[in-house]
Amino acid sequence: QRRVHGGIALDNNNQLTHLTQILRLLQLLCEGHHNDLQNYIREQWDNLYSFNMVTEVVSCLRELVSAELDEVLLDIAIQAFNTLTEFCQGPCAANQRTLVSGNVCVDANVVLQQSYPLCDRKRVNALHSAAVQTLLSLLEGCNETVLPELMVATISLEHMCKNLEGMWEKIQTSVEEKLALAPEDEEMLDNSFNLFVLTYVLMCWTSNSRAERLLRDLPGSHYFHSMLGMIEIARDDAIEKVYFRKPVICNTLTAESKAKLLGGVNRDSPASKVADFYEKAASLIYEMEFYQCSKLYIDAFFPEVPSVLSRFRQACVETLPHSGVKYFETGSLCLSVLLNVLILVREIGCTHPGWALLATALGLVQGVCMLILCTLMKTFRLPLDLHEHQLGSNACFSSYSAEKGFDELRVTLRDWLLMGLRISSTYLWFPFLTVCAVLGVTISPYFHAFHLLGMIRRSTILQNVIQAVTVNGKSLILTALLGLIIVYLFSVLGWLVFPEDFTLVDRCQNLTQCFVFTLTSGLRAGGGIGELLRETQWGVSHSPSTFVARILFDFTFFVIVIVILLNIVFGIIIDTFAELRDQKQKVEEDTKSRCFMCGIDSDTFDRYVKGGFDHHVKKAHNMWHYLYFFQHLKLKPQDEFTGQESYVFEKMENKDMSFFPLGKSLDYISVQTCESKEVKDFDTSGLVSRIDSLEAAITRMETHFTNMSASRRNSNPGFGRTTTMYYR
Repeated sequence: QRRVHGGIALDNNNQLTHLTQILRLLQLLCEGHHNDLQNYIREQWDNLYSFNMVTEVVSCLRELVSAELDEVLLDIAIQAFNTLTEFCQGPCAANQRTLVSGNVCVDANVVLQQSYPLCDRKRVNALHSAAVQTLLSLLEGCNETVLPELMVATISLEHMCKNLEGMWEKIQTSVEEKLALAPEDEEMLDNSFNLFVLTYVLMCWTSNSRAERLLRDLPGSHYFHSMLGMIEIARDDAIEKVYFRKPVICNTLTAESKAKLLGGVNRDSPASKVADFYEKAASLIYEMEFYQCSKLYIDAFFPEVPSVLSRFRQACVETLPHSGVKYFETGSLCLSVLLNVLILVREIGCTHPGWALLATALGLVQGVCMLILCTLMKTFRLPLDLHEHQLGSNACFSSYSAEKGFDELRVTLRDWLLMGLRISSTYLWFPFLTVCAVLGVTISPYFHAFHLLGMIRRSTILQNVIQAVTVNGKSLILTALLGLIIVYLFSVLGWLVFPEDFTLVDRCQNLTQCFVFTLTSGLRAGGGIGELLRETQWGVSHSPSTFVARILFDFTFFVIVIVILLNIVFGIIIDTFAELRDQKQKVEEDTKSRCFMCGIDSDTFDRYVKGGFDHHVKKAHNMWHYLYFFQHLKLKPQDEFTGQESYVFEKMENKDMSFFPLGKSLDYISVQTCESKEVKDFDTSGLVSRIDSLEAAITRMETHFTNMSASRRNSNPGFGRTTTMYYR
């Protein structure tokens, strides 16, 4: 068989294969978004004759898509689109303009409208995907509406949405039921998502009502919108939008983890805020990977169930790793309340044997709940805390992967105790409650009363109250130690100077008893230790000198111990509680008044941007989308990065935070444009019109006074002479 391309006969077996290899070579020359080679392929400035290989590839592609494609030509067309994509990504603005001027959008539109029934369906899908990737590469780094408007006028949006609808029908069931996708379905999902992103970007740039209507009526639109991630990055004094597909693993990020990051990030300045966010993002990414792997192992552990219970089984697999502890804690707290109510009912005289049997059964359930809680904490919480605080000695804590499994996450008793003593008392609290549950069943039901303290872990307010005591625990301990020393000194002084006053109390027969009595009873007395000793009477019970010394002793103890030391302790607790409250209010105020990523105040967006500040932080600068983008880069092969993804990845490798849009946003640029337009309109039109109006008013006044003067002069000929004589 013979093919004719550009008037030259090509042999399918040899020259067409060579053409594919040449196109592949051109693609590899620009691999990694090498801007110098991208420009050199378009223009060889150091050669006598320059060949524009970009237009040559476009011409070759046009010849291919205008013919009836077979398997060989289809592969060449795919390679041509891949080569053109590599020419543009980076982005290389000059190559983008060359492709647009060469009407490559028309060629891509022809490909997207053809089904090529003679070719393999997988290869046709690959061709459509390559065409969409080329169109997306033309929009990379786009900050003007000219190119999107040209593409909307060229591309058939209806046919694109029709293709997208057909692909969605094939994968809808698997996606909605969260089933594992086959490689072919995963590839189809990627292709359909790229089509959706292309249509969405064109709609956003051109405000095209037709595209908006098509996307709104598209089946699966809600899913695609939920999986669409969008961030803004700063590069070369410009802001670029980056669209990506959020990894499914990001759905495992819990609200508690988000709140913990928001409350613990350094908010001293916008730069320190995003830098600390980047540092803490590693722990959140590890947490998402860990929970995703946990789901896989739980799914393998759970037995298969009938279809009626499949949804319940799926819910258990989805929620057990990150929410299982919370659910079982709530159940345990309800059981403890019911158990203690039964104990109180029994104490008031209800001796029915059924009450005791019910209490025993509930106690056994409580013990099982506590054992499950200990297992969940050891399996799903302890490895995360060990990784966060770098206490684990296992290498998998620094680079966790699903392939390693739980075998490398074994936690020793030493790790458990270390976590309980140094990081979180929770790891000692649950074993303690487990022992109480066992003792409540075997020895006495009164041990179940300790389970009521679980209310503290279920209430944020109560946790803040506890933190008010524990945060400054060192200061409280040192203050208490100082108070203990002062009380001991008062005990020694009182025992040596006023032994009769202490011995009459019948509890102070020696210095040790005197110290214990002063410590336990003196602090509880409202007026100090003097209220508990023998009453002082002038000249009766004490001599004048002893009476004065006793008065000074009682008054000094009251002032130093009761007034000063106790109020110091109370002041530390109250100040700590106020500090925690102020810190929480500061975080809430900063979150509501300033964008986390760019640091621009909310009033600016509320004044000019459609949707206001809430729309900006949820769409343009959603901080969690930046976290999802980091995970997206981690999962995506580096040789498949776009130019924007390569740029951010390189910055991340160098720990350079300059890609964050500090003080910049496309919304803010529109704000500045509006403000400059207002100033310009005021200077050129408003001010000039007011000056013109003022000049016209002055002219009218001069004319009016001239006419009045002339009319008076005509009606009274002696008016001017009389006035002149008067002034003389």
